[in-house]
Amino acid sequence: MLNVCAYNSRSCLLPGVRKYSCGNNANKFSSFSRSEVAMQQLKQKLEHVKEDASKLISSTPKGPLVPPVAASIPRPRPPAQLPTADELHLTKQAQRVQEVQRHDEEINSSMGKLKDSTQAPQERAKQLWGVLRGGVGKTIASAAAGASRVVYDTSSNYDQNSFREAFGPLTGPSTQYLNSFSCTVMHQQASLKCVVHVSSTHVCFDGTGLLDVLPLSNIASIIPSISLRTTTEPLFYPVPDPRVKPTALQIFTTKNTVIQLSSITYLVRHLATQSTGAAAFNLLYAEVDRAWRLVSQVPQPNVDYSS
Repeated sequence: MLNVCAYNSRSCLLPGVRKYSCGNNANKFSSFSRSEVAMQQLKQKLEHVKEDASKLISSTPKGPLVPPVAASIPRPRPPAQLPTADELHLTKQAQRVQEVQRHDEEINSSMGKLKDSTQAPQERAKQLWGVLRGGVGKTIASAAAGASRVVYDTSSNYDQNSFREAFGPLTGPSTQYLNSFSCTVMHQQASLKCVVHVSSTHVCFDGTGLLDVLPLSNIASIIPSISLRTTTEPLFYPVPDPRVKPTALQIFTTKNTVIQLSSITYLVRHLATQSTGAAAFNLLYAEVDRAWRLVSQVPQPNVDYSS
């Protein structure tokens, strides 16, 4: 049976919140009421912050990328012999399918041997337990493959929606979205964080105060590079030796400018070991280089390349 609570009209915690007395539970109810009101107030403040941030972002003017002028344009390197992120994902999925099939074959073989076995019932029970454990392993492998596919598809859809929102006119049926990366780009002699979207026709840049596109047909050469920190802006150099892993990308254009990208991060998180550093560089380089060569004549006929 519940005791009837006596109402105390003279006790108020906060405006609009009254305190009830219910024996030993009065203090607990009081704390709950304060927490409830505080939570509501916090939610209201967060909503106001979101609205203010949305207004600030929408009101921030965005302009074109202002990259450094190229002193000269190096000749293109041979095609990048690197897999794209999609190819890596498909390879990983195929390996998991093969693993599940191998489990199937092992279980079927074990069940056949167990059926024909003349061993004692106790020994046959032990073998049956081993077969059942193998079946559980197969189920786990199948679930892992399915979960990986869901994560990959969800992440890709999110990045593709971001690309469409920022670059609507470039998302027609003739344009295929490929991938997205987070990078630092040299803009107006300073480093700027941005998202780089790669499509079948353009490389697109979206950052604070930045919204621009580079047609793939305007790329003269793509050079794997390294970037060195200085007291001011970073310095970019082509990879000096095959033993050095590139971590930056220089895209030279037919307009005699060079787009310099560093601090590359692959945005689809399911490839945890390939999200930053040299591995992320490989994914970006493979994506841009392959898309460029599909739509352009390489080397470009009207570009004065350095020897």
